[in-house]
Amino acid sequence: MALYNYQKEGIEKIYSILTSREERAAMLCDPPGAGKTPQAIGLYDALGCNSALIVCPASLKENWRREFSKWSSRNVKAQVLNASSDTIDPEANVIITSFSLANRMHEKLCKNSYDLLVVDESHYLKNASSQAARIVLVLLWARCHFRLLMTGTPLPNGRAVEGYTCFSRCSNEHFSSWETYKKTYCIEERTRWGTTYPGSKNLSQLKQLSKGFMVRRSKEEVLGELPGIVRQNVPIALPQMAVLDAEGGIDVDAIVNAVENDLPIEGDHITTVRRKLGILKAPYVLQHIEETLEEVECLVVFLHHREVMAHLTTALTEKKISHVAISGLTLPEDRIKSVDIFQKGEAQVFLASLKAANTGLTLTRASTLIMAEYDWVPSTNEQAEGRIYRVSQNEICRVRYLVAQDSLDEKILKVVQRKQRDIGRAIEN
Repeated sequence: MALYNYQKEGIEKIYSILTSREERAAMLCDPPGAGKTPQAIGLYDALGCNSALIVCPASLKENWRREFSKWSSRNVKAQVLNASSDTIDPEANVIITSFSLANRMHEKLCKNSYDLLVVDESHYLKNASSQAARIVLVLLWARCHFRLLMTGTPLPNGRAVEGYTCFSRCSNEHFSSWETYKKTYCIEERTRWGTTYPGSKNLSQLKQLSKGFMVRRSKEEVLGELPGIVRQNVPIALPQMAVLDAEGGIDVDAIVNAVENDLPIEGDHITTVRRKLGILKAPYVLQHIEETLEEVECLVVFLHHREVMAHLTTALTEKKISHVAISGLTLPEDRIKSVDIFQKGEAQVFLASLKAANTGLTLTRASTLIMAEYDWVPSTNEQAEGRIYRVSQNEICRVRYLVAQDSLDEKILKVVQRKQRDIGRAIEN
């Protein structure tokens, strides 16, 4: 795989910032879906790093490990940390951890030094007083020679106050004083609950100063090279014993061969396995929804099984995340109502059944789609993607397939996606 030209330029610009500024820190803030992870890995290679610490949302840890094997030109051994009791492998070049786990095992992490720190979705650290910000931007920061903060939303809600924590770490020259920053860029409001900063001012000046440490291309600048839709497989590390129990001793290779060659498959048992794997994935899907909503204001989630739908609707309700849902039991008039609610901005999440909602709906308010479960027929997945990837869409569309690694789920997805690529090539030719 090759980098796009704008990604190569991004690596060069970040390299220049890191090697020319006293802070040795930069921000990569390309829009969501523009491929920031390959740029970070390309930077690792360009800098000649021998070690790196990656801090990211928990649901993306395994993806980072795989991306290193895909994009790095060097022989990299990456270790994913999953529990605070884990021992850090002294032979690993790259250590990958989550924000919450970094908090719990920062003492272990701080025993080592690293050539490069990469913080993915760095807007998580916008609250300077949070434990995560103190651990990552102070303690771990001091153990790393170069530092890269990545986010597609440096000001998640468009308020200058949200940028200070990260901006100040990257440019002490301009943002060393919170008092000066808030007076210059924030509109202050005193309420009976305390002081808030709901508005901003002098944003053009703030933008100009941020160019000294930030690489940010607009959607229009990258769309010329990017396809309109960007697909990503996000692996979920389920407990291996639970996967083995769900699969119940089935002949996975025989099933994969049958799907590959369009042969008949024994139905009932396979249906049970797929349902069990979907249920196992459900809590991780919820976690991914929550983390993604830190980055975007709304998203669409496609799934298949009733139990998965029930788990997500219950959990989203408990967490007070506004949502609507369409299943095979939804009445026609309620389908229209749910679409209208979502398109008008009155719900953050649209839950959709693959069989009941993969055609005829326009959900272009969202540009991010999570395939919590996918279909074994490529065209069904393509139809689902088409709910956000339509003529009226003016954003880069991201489709994330959440797949249970080392399982039937993962192996079948590889076959389905290869078939989809073959179909695409046949149509193009």
